[in-house]
Amino acid sequence: MSKFVKFSKLRSATDSTFWAKFVELKIDKFKLDEKSISIWGSYGLQSLNEDNSNPLTLDFTSFNEDVESVDNSLSVLCCGRMINTNTFEAFRQINPEKFIDSMGKDVINSIRDGTALQSPWKLSLFLVLAYSDLKKYKFYYWVAHPTPLRLPEMSRHYENYKNERDSLFLSNLVGWESNLNDKLGPTIVNLSDTMDPAKLSDRAVNLNLKLMKWRLVPNLDLEKIYNLKCLLLGAGTLGCAVARVLLGWGVNNITFVDNSNVSHSNTVRQSLYSHQDAVKHKHKAYAAKDAVLNIRPSINAEGVVLHIPMPGHVVGESMLESTKKSLEKLEELVENSDVVFLLLDSREARWLPTVLCAAKNKIAINAALGFDSYTVQRHGTRNFTNPISPDLEVRNPRGVDLGCYFCNDVTQPGNSQTDRTVDQQCTVSRPGLSQIAAGLAVELLITLLQHPLGIEAEALVRKDNISPSDTDLVGLLGCVPHTIRGSLWNYDTHLTITHRFTSCTACSVPIVAEYKNRGLSFVLDACNMPNYLEKLSGLEQILKRPDLDELCYALDNTSDDDEDDKKI
Repeated sequence: MSKFVKFSKLRSATDSTFWAKFVELKIDKFKLDEKSISIWGSYGLQSLNEDNSNPLTLDFTSFNEDVESVDNSLSVLCCGRMINTNTFEAFRQINPEKFIDSMGKDVINSIRDGTALQSPWKLSLFLVLAYSDLKKYKFYYWVAHPTPLRLPEMSRHYENYKNERDSLFLSNLVGWESNLNDKLGPTIVNLSDTMDPAKLSDRAVNLNLKLMKWRLVPNLDLEKIYNLKCLLLGAGTLGCAVARVLLGWGVNNITFVDNSNVSHSNTVRQSLYSHQDAVKHKHKAYAAKDAVLNIRPSINAEGVVLHIPMPGHVVGESMLESTKKSLEKLEELVENSDVVFLLLDSREARWLPTVLCAAKNKIAINAALGFDSYTVQRHGTRNFTNPISPDLEVRNPRGVDLGCYFCNDVTQPGNSQTDRTVDQQCTVSRPGLSQIAAGLAVELLITLLQHPLGIEAEALVRKDNISPSDTDLVGLLGCVPHTIRGSLWNYDTHLTITHRFTSCTACSVPIVAEYKNRGLSFVLDACNMPNYLEKLSGLEQILKRPDLDELCYALDNTSDDDEDDKKI
């Protein structure tokens, strides 16, 4: 039997769960903090031979705050400290000798004050110096086991140093691990090749968003955005562009509604469709769903082929059953959504969704295109239990006083598709316009959600001089306008306000009340009877007033738009 006690060379083994947990903590908790953190490791107690040694194991439990929560029945626990630098340059500039001396003082102190006798695990302190490339899931790390001078050397030098200061005794520490090449230096681990591609995609998307919270917007509520249920009515040029921006914000639930098919003219302007979609003549709703799943596999996407009943588009006897089913399905979709985007081709197609959003008090974001102009608008909220006329004198009206897409109309929506040439039937617009409008529509929604007043946020107008003290106007991401009108003709943008109209053909009290009372019958009358909505809303009586010109003049004078706005 050997007379000598042999010691195994200290080594560590980091499980992939260790780095996965650290990435989570780094992004959500530590952020830019480079202070050392406490971690735990363990050595297994299995029997060893001369050629084998149990490594120091680091896994996701290493970050537990309570060491008792770690199952140590078959292992010996060790405490450690970890420092992760924010840049690779900072990682390279750290002096290993100074680092281990400064961080390993606890070992020497525990020997001096005797605490090592009560807590022997303090002698097994380990250090982890790391840099984490959070985008590529590449980790550079170097583990050290701070160890004082070997006992023979301590004995030999003790007589020389016993009269010196204590700081000279046991001053130098060693214990850096060798890397896989058996050289002193950091180890590099690349986990991107071993991770589930779908989860890797999710983490990458969320990383870009969570980095906003490090410096720029610490209080950004990302969970509110992640869990948002978005209903996109229209999967054309605007629908595809809106979906792309929603994906960028990490929205996890998107439903597409459309009843048309992908054509060859769509693929260059509608970013979710491919040439093969056009060849197969796929339904846009299904093709859009498949496209976003290819972009982000974990998203909850749905495609619904649905024809929306429209005023002026007559519903005959043969269409009654299909119209009933369409209405029921649309009601279900709106009810189960948090926000509805109105992105349809015609004005009349937006009418019924506007009525439903008003009746169910859902957030509605409208985007519409001209040839070189666009309109992006949030619909106001509705309080039907205590309806009152909006205060037209308020400069920055709240959500309950803001109008919808139809509140400026003096006629009810009608059939805009009959007797039209092909250039009038299609949405002919400059190709870049949809990207601008879609981006503004989604950003308007996100800004609204992050505002302390939410959907009741006061509307910003162009001439407002905003300061940080304007708490009712300024939210976490800035101010929230009501309507954004822009033009590529002169590259100008205008912020305007439309007050809620008590005789609106879509969101007024009589219209919503009739929908709630009669349902399908109301929708059929709106589709089949000319001027039905004008009579029901009271708009017809207003148009017959002898003082109509004076009334319109008074309403115009309450507008906050400047003279330049009125020329558009």
